Amino acid sequence: MIYDIKVFDKHGKLKEVIDGPKVFNETWYADVAKSPYMMER
Repeated sequence: MIYDIKVFDKHGKLKEVIDGPKVFNETWYADVAKSPYMMER
């Protein structure tokens, strides 16, 4: 399970919230699409 990622500044204030599953899917699928093993299937 992947959760939202909270980014804090050095004072402990919430700076931004990253949508964990969305970012993970974008990066993971981009890497898998480039993989030669997935191209063969």
